[in-house]
Amino acid sequence: LGFYGLSYSVYPHLAASPEQRTLSLPHDDAASGAMSPRSSRVWIDPPDAVMRTGNELLLAGFARADGYAGLEPRRRLDYRAQAALRVAGVAWVRSADRRFWQRAADPLPKARLVASAVVSGDPAADLERVPIETAALVEEPLALSGGPAGTAELVDDRPGRLRVAVKCPGRQLLLVAESFQPGWRARVDGAERSGLRVNGGFLGCVI
Repeated sequence: LGFYGLSYSVYPHLAASPEQRTLSLPHDDAASGAMSPRSSRVWIDPPDAVMRTGNELLLAGFARADGYAGLEPRRRLDYRAQAALRVAGVAWVRSADRRFWQRAADPLPKARLVASAVVSGDPAADLERVPIETAALVEEPLALSGGPAGTAELVDDRPGRLRVAVKCPGRQLLLVAESFQPGWRARVDGAERSGLRVNGGFLGCVI
């Protein structure tokens, strides 16, 4: 279905095969120690209607920060801002003319722990003012332990299922750069926990 849609709605003027189009995508440069885009998110700038139909990225195995949906959800963050790109874990940004990819600055890990939470009614603005490396924006007051953050390792990342191994010295907040939806369920050592909306639109869980 994806190839059929590409053939008439997006690329009717291109004769290149999907394999040839993949060559224009960002690649891992082991010699320079570059981060592999296949393990990081990409963002298309600006996110207009044509750019949002970039199915070739998904077919090539890349993860898109904006995902893919026929009906676009309302977004609370401005992904032209560096802080929003960082909390989303975006490593590459494609220019509007599709001529080049630009490496995003210092993306944060997809799964991480923080020991501080700040209540925010305007996450798009507040992300620029809080230390996003050590604190998260939440919708309701949240008592956390403070102090140094523990460690989080993403050990399984499949559609609809994430598994994270954590080492946590106290009550902290696990942040996952995955879009928050009410249907997500979290289990900590077998016990069910509530998922939280953090940093404007991502998934969180108290550990």
